[in-house]
Amino acid sequence: MALLLAACALLGGAAAPVRLSARVGPPVSGDATLLGAGPLLLVVDPPTLSAYDVAAPYRAPRWRVAVSPAAGWSAEAAGDVLLLTERDQVRQAVATTARSMRTGAALWRRPERVYAVGEAAVAVSEVRSAAEPGRRVEGLVRGVDPATGGTRWTVRLPSTAVLEVLPGRPARVLLVQDDGLTRLLAARDGTVHGQGRLPPADYGPDNPQAVGAYLVLRHPTATGAALTGYDLPELAPRWEVRCSGAS
Repeated sequence: MALLLAACALLGGAAAPVRLSARVGPPVSGDATLLGAGPLLLVVDPPTLSAYDVAAPYRAPRWRVAVSPAAGWSAEAAGDVLLLTERDQVRQAVATTARSMRTGAALWRRPERVYAVGEAAVAVSEVRSAAEPGRRVEGLVRGVDPATGGTRWTVRLPSTAVLEVLPGRPARVLLVQDDGLTRLLAARDGTVHGQGRLPPADYGPDNPQAVGAYLVLRHPTATGAALTGYDLPELAPRWEVRCSGAS
């Protein structure tokens, strides 16, 4: 009875739902693209790019600049730098322009997809595909100085690879080549923090995946399929479980 009374008291004291008042927000046409990057809500409606405070988009834009037409866009924040990538009709990256998050002023431009990695950045050439390329890359992987757009370090890939930006500090990227060679690189200077070789698998945008302190890979075995967890950054195998339903 005491527990029931306590529950009723808690329910009775619950806050009433918040009633939001309608406000006039940013103008968004049917052809506009909405993107989020750090504290900014971006409205890309060529020839205009407008940046609003995501916490108060009903206010006047922080800044507004002119942009060239493109079939698609993606955006990320690397510290105080906005990385805006233009895409063509088949979703391939055409170029990335870096802009000031505060003013929208153009800082530099590179003919690659540039990923934000914490406050660092990495430039890659995506594998050309009619489908969404995801994280599959080829050619050269270059560490980029977000302030200048200059190349800090370069890694040459012998074939295609999967790239994953790892969360947390220090800023790191994971490269998994088609032959299973896997490297964990510091985004700032390209230092190898860990290296290993994974078993044959269907490497792709969602395999393997960084989950907490582990890199989890789905791969075939003699009896079906399994998930194996590898320590990060050592890439040493720590556990393996059979996939449910695998024969």
